[in-house]
Amino acid sequence: MNIAETIVSLRKAHGLTQGAVAHALDVSIAAVSKWECGNAYPDIVLLPKIAALFDVSVDYLLNYRRTARTTVEEHIAHAYELVRNRQNRDADEYMTDVLNRYPENNLVKIESARIKRIRTCGTNESPLAKELLLHAETILKSVNLRELTRRETDQYYTTLADVYRIGKRFDDAAAALDEVMPAEKFFPEQQKYMLELDRGNTEDAIEGMQKLTFRAVHDIIVMSSWYYTAYADDPAKVIAQNLLVVRLLEAVTGGEASPFDRDLCYTCECISYMYAKLGDAENSVEYFRRAMNYAARFDGIETMTYTHLPPFSLLDETGLDFYPHGAGSLAELTADIVKNAGEERREYVLIRNDKRVKEIFADFT
Repeated sequence: MNIAETIVSLRKAHGLTQGAVAHALDVSIAAVSKWECGNAYPDIVLLPKIAALFDVSVDYLLNYRRTARTTVEEHIAHAYELVRNRQNRDADEYMTDVLNRYPENNLVKIESARIKRIRTCGTNESPLAKELLLHAETILKSVNLRELTRRETDQYYTTLADVYRIGKRFDDAAAALDEVMPAEKFFPEQQKYMLELDRGNTEDAIEGMQKLTFRAVHDIIVMSSWYYTAYADDPAKVIAQNLLVVRLLEAVTGGEASPFDRDLCYTCECISYMYAKLGDAENSVEYFRRAMNYAARFDGIETMTYTHLPPFSLLDETGLDFYPHGAGSLAELTADIVKNAGEERREYVLIRNDKRVKEIFADFT
């Protein structure tokens, strides 16, 4: 697709006439017509304005590195697969290599910084964490904001705010969040679905709102790791907050097997570890067993969407994301955390040689 075809496609996708585009860019309708016919090209100084009008990057407008972008997204997906398998260091090193290959790619910069932030979880005050946060900030500051779409801009500022927050630079974090698209009363998607309801498109509106419900649950799951970061020195608070997450997920699933089993495994393992930090072997073993139960059940699911669960049953099978399996067994990965009791989980020494824990190893691995 050349730039003429791209402009035509974007204009129609946004429901704009050639006249509306001309007015927005302060050019003549004849100029827009010539661009779309391929008889002329927009002046280079207009490219950022055209990109902003259609909410795309200049690279996208010029069809620059389209193939490379697909490859980049595959690299990013692989990095997050490593994160899902709790191989945060490997994910960070992988994205560093990707950044070296695509040093000017803004999406790679943002995702590389995000993964460096993820790698700091549980080690906020360590020299390594401080180094990672500083590196993440440096990478983000090299992003060319003028080339970002609106969504990428929000992703950029959200990531920057997260880096500042973890580094306890709270005023900087607040300033970064002020740059994110304001929600006002409703998020834009909520407004969109309310509009569909008003138009009488009930099924489309309900499907959209169901997706928002799923995302809300997913956001709560993600926040469980923030409790671990926020209350790193107060295990009792981490336990209390994560118990709320467990109760929520168990209520949503009704005790059925689902892709949420992976999140339940992660959350119960975190609770187990917090009890180990408190020196409470009984509860630490109990929640480690629960984590392993959920891990084993998740390992038994080949592919599953959420549509069998009551809150999400109105969704089409193709309309909802599902959690893919990682490269290895979740039960083995979870057991390995206790078996090795590395630097981040050193307090698991409390239960690692416990007879009950060895029985759990024997049952599940």
